Amino acid sequence: MQARVCIQNFDNGDIQGFLYIDAGSGEMLVTTSPRYTAGGKGSSGFPISGIVGSVEVDASVDVVGRTVDFTVSTNGGATTSLFTRSLATNGSNCTV
Repeated sequence: MQARVCIQNFDNGDIQGFLYIDAGSGEMLVTTSPRYTAGGKGSSGFPISGIVGSVEVDASVDVVGRTVDFTVSTNGGATTSLFTRSLATNGSNCTV
């Protein structure tokens, strides 16, 4: 099981988040956040979540601090993992 958040930065400073989950059968785009206007609400951080099968992911994106806090639950919440990952920078597009 894997979870990944991708942040798309637009030329005008707007941002948009994409949540990908791989529950064992390949990574898929699960949720897309709204497009947040540069300097507006959500532009410095936002929540994003989604479910694939028995895997539920809640992520809190801190754009300013460049981290994502993940809460991953499986089997109806019987197993929960909490972890933080740094946002990496690359030139790739977020969509697959």
